[in-house]
Amino acid sequence: MRIAKLLASSTVGFFVFLAAVVYVGGIAMAVPIPASYYVALRPLGGTGLALAIVSLLVWGLPVAIVVGIGFFVMLRVLRAPLGLLSLGGGAGMVLAYLVLTDFQGFTGAPFVWWGVPHVLAPWLGAVAAVLLSRRSLVSLAEPIA
Repeated sequence: MRIAKLLASSTVGFFVFLAAVVYVGGIAMAVPIPASYYVALRPLGGTGLALAIVSLLVWGLPVAIVVGIGFFVMLRVLRAPLGLLSLGGGAGMVLAYLVLTDFQGFTGAPFVWWGVPHVLAPWLGAVAAVLLSRRSLVSLAEPIA
């Protein structure tokens, strides 16, 4: 039974990552941002700061929320040890990441600092879901006074 839940959580992690990054991220990046936005932030730090803010708010936040919701639902439905499900879901996410990058990992494009939300958003959503699930499972186990 543990193997089945591990495989199920890996599958969920794989498809949640793909759905969030490809579909939600693709829709989020289709949002038009006016050029005046970048010009207005030039005195504060230039185009890099504007790109970082856009990446965080337009792409990072929706992707983190979708991954977090997917992981939270998986943790609630499968009802197995939290470490087992987190390991399986994380392994599925890593596999999905490798599939999206053609198994080249981080060796592809050069790193730019304003791309940090693109790298961290799915993983932070998963970690937040695990932490919230852990906290809510503890609160459900406490007796109501």
